[in-house]
Amino acid sequence: MNKQNRATDKTRRAVPKALSFAAALPFTAAAAVFFRRAPWFGAALMLLSARAFVSARRERSLPGRMFAAALFCCGASASFIKGYFPVLLLFSISFLLAAAGLFAGLAKPPEGKGKSRVFARLTAAFLVFLFALPVALGWFPDPLFRYGMQEGVMDHVPVPADTVREDGVRVITDVEYPSLYPNNTMLLLLSPENRGTLFFVHGGGFVLGDKNAAFNAYFARWLAAGYNAVSFDYALAPQYRAEDQLTQCGEALRFFMEHAPEWGVDRNRIVLVGESAGGCLSGLLAAASVSPETARALGLPTAAEYGAPIRGWISIGGLVDAPRFGETDDDLAAWAFNLMGVSAFGSPAYAASEKAERFSVLRQATAAFPPAYLSDGNRGTFTEQGKDLARKLRALGARVETNFVPAEAGVRGHVFELYPDTDPLAAENFERTLAFVKEILS
Repeated sequence: MNKQNRATDKTRRAVPKALSFAAALPFTAAAAVFFRRAPWFGAALMLLSARAFVSARRERSLPGRMFAAALFCCGASASFIKGYFPVLLLFSISFLLAAAGLFAGLAKPPEGKGKSRVFARLTAAFLVFLFALPVALGWFPDPLFRYGMQEGVMDHVPVPADTVREDGVRVITDVEYPSLYPNNTMLLLLSPENRGTLFFVHGGGFVLGDKNAAFNAYFARWLAAGYNAVSFDYALAPQYRAEDQLTQCGEALRFFMEHAPEWGVDRNRIVLVGESAGGCLSGLLAAASVSPETARALGLPTAAEYGAPIRGWISIGGLVDAPRFGETDDDLAAWAFNLMGVSAFGSPAYAASEKAERFSVLRQATAAFPPAYLSDGNRGTFTEQGKDLARKLRALGARVETNFVPAEAGVRGHVFELYPDTDPLAAENFERTLAFVKEILS
């Protein structure tokens, strides 16, 4: 009888411990991404795994040992890997393990009374709120997940106050444009030569990113070549869906076109630019600007409402066929992109939805489409979509130039073009894009 009682006591103690370990996982992941140090995440997971293994061994629990082994494997991986998608994957695994601990605890709740039982119940309720509720509401990745990735993994460049730099570039930050949605500010980088303006829509899978992405080596070269760069923020998924973001992009472009003369900008020399999901949004702006029917279907302004035509469009690793968001030749990238698609379009079955089809630049393109320049890498990105769009535009008689990296040139990933200072192929792509812009604006 005493042995049986001791076994029961061990079970009662083990469940709250398992739940406490599960609850700790999302916080170690959050700490890792907030401080931009995936190895910290790995170290925390391995420490948790050691503690879990000691408890499981003492309780003679095989599931507990398996749980500890899973933690150790994730921790060891996080200690050595680098890159956006691997950290994204490990962050998600931590949530899944937390959910597994939750469900195991609910399946076999503690039988005792007092603080032990209350703690286990509170922990389970907390994990339901943290993990299960966002999923049930279609917020996947959930808000904490998205915030962590935004703050911890995305590159951030400090933006100076309004100023005129030594090279003569005028920086105007946080220009507010009228919008139905929040996060409605704009960044203007105005070159003294003022040869034309690149209106940039940032990427980030509809769930990440900000206007400060224009402070990078790619746009530094445009400024040095005498061109203005304009970037803007828009509301992000999952709190706002892709259709809200597209409406906001139209609001931002119309505002800029209306007020361009106030900044000394010629609105007859505007080229749209978008990277990744920004390629989708900017491509739809381009398609709507030349087709009143498309503009009405998407709820966007036409060129007549802008007061000037859009002169061209540049796609940098653009998502140009939204139903294929989760289709790449890299399983990890495809997995991450698919999660973003679920978040942006609000459904796990978004790929077959009418909404995603409306967000396909490939399907919205017409013969009147503005001159286009499409570039992309060759691994974990949207190369095949870009090639399909190029073929369609050529068949329609629209002007299109392309630069898709061939396999023999070496592996180039998603939006490699943004790093011309460190990648010779990216530098070459910039020169080709610059020549394209000079020609269409001549």
